[in-house]
Amino acid sequence: MSDADTAWWAWFWGQVENWAFLGVVVALAIEFAALKLGAPYKAKIEAAKDLKIAELNNETARLRKQVGPRQIDLETFLKALEGRPTSPAEIMFPKENGEAFLLAIQFRDLLRLAKWQVAEPVPVPPSDIPRLANQPSHMAAGGQPMGVTVAVRADTQDDFQRLEDRDAPTAVNALSQAIQSTLGGVSGYAAGPDVYDPPPAGTIRIIVGPKP
Repeated sequence: MSDADTAWWAWFWGQVENWAFLGVVVALAIEFAALKLGAPYKAKIEAAKDLKIAELNNETARLRKQVGPRQIDLETFLKALEGRPTSPAEIMFPKENGEAFLLAIQFRDLLRLAKWQVAEPVPVPPSDIPRLANQPSHMAAGGQPMGVTVAVRADTQDDFQRLEDRDAPTAVNALSQAIQSTLGGVSGYAAGPDVYDPPPAGTIRIIVGPKP
């Protein structure tokens, strides 16, 4: 091979090396630009994916709560009663409703932890009031068709007026707020023996009805 041929080949491969290096530089520049320009879109995709996962998790938790038995959050319930007035309490539930019975046991245990005087949960007894004969048994005790009800005896107008003040520092309000904070809903009921079978005067009754 002549010197001229050698020089040409050296030049040729030098050009190839330069173009190859330039190609690498261009490729890196394109990659950098793609990463830089694509980052916001990737972030949006990841954010949408995270949002979808969170929605699915929330829906799963909602369905689990909907089909599973009711549970009282211990810390939330006790904190709502901390430092508040207490009262003698009784707990009733429909006899054939196992889920309501288990929730009644939870109320018993938590109220005792809160230093309330509370009797053992009992099934709602039969009522002697004729107009209540065709209603669910727990409604004769002051309960609503579904959910948890806090019922008390009210014989006079003064009794009703005291119970109407939802902000008063009373045991009834404290208990209602504690149930609301952990189960998400609670009903109230107050009347005399001419309307339903009330608890003794000064005693709060918790009626655990069927799960809503």
